[in-house]
Amino acid sequence: MHLTVDEFVADKRSRTGKAILLIGTNAEATFAGADFITSEERMKKLYDSLHSEAFPYFEALLKVWQVNTTSLKSELVAYRTY
Repeated sequence: MHLTVDEFVADKRSRTGKAILLIGTNAEATFAGADFITSEERMKKLYDSLHSEAFPYFEALLKVWQVNTTSLKSELVAYRTY
């Protein structure tokens, strides 16, 4: 999944665009959400589990953790489609 600036601007003018909102309880959790949606492997796994021809609107709940100075880890706990 790739979103270029040109695609977003074109959709903004026609007012038919879509947006992704990432909300975390802190900056690190929001970063983990961004990491999730920019991972082609993880998004493909989510897409495959949806059994849909097109990517629907969805909400996802991630469990995020970090041990000391290690990199953030996240796990998809639940999702809901619309």
